[in-house]
Amino acid sequence: MKRKSETAGFTLIEVLVVIAIIGILMMLLVPAVGRAKDAARRGVAKQDIMNLRTALAQYELEQGAYPPDTVAKGGLYASANANLVYCLSQRTIDGPGSYMEFKQEQVSIVGAVRYFQDCWGNDYRYIRLETPDTFGRLYYIYSMGPNGLDECDDNVKGGTPNGILTDAEISGDKGDDLYSW
Repeated sequence: MKRKSETAGFTLIEVLVVIAIIGILMMLLVPAVGRAKDAARRGVAKQDIMNLRTALAQYELEQGAYPPDTVAKGGLYASANANLVYCLSQRTIDGPGSYMEFKQEQVSIVGAVRYFQDCWGNDYRYIRLETPDTFGRLYYIYSMGPNGLDECDDNVKGGTPNGILTDAEISGDKGDDLYSW
């Protein structure tokens, strides 16, 4: 009877080389996945702003002006975001329905007030521009982006004063905050 002196299998060196190759591939893959997730969130925020712009255009067409950015309620002022959600959630002229349906996962509720939030959990910012020559027909709406800070380069942009997106804003070259005028 003959005995085999060598057994079938992998050597320790071969196993370590395979583990090292897998580790290198993971180091290359993880940042790419993170960038793809951030790009997807930015896309969702831009689409939300485009949906808001469409709803605001319909509201302005029926009401004659954009919703105010603050409303006095019982001596307290509601935030612009909460008033925007309130105004776009109901239709007063053309019967039932709403100007925009808000997804439950993107609306936070504090007391009886609803706030529309971006995919990073920050409230969208809405400002109605009141100047003598515009009669409240201009607005500014944006997401504060992933860091949640206002007035910085990571806000998500969505438009200019006439509502037209610039090439830099579409490509996101000026940061990641989203704006819309």
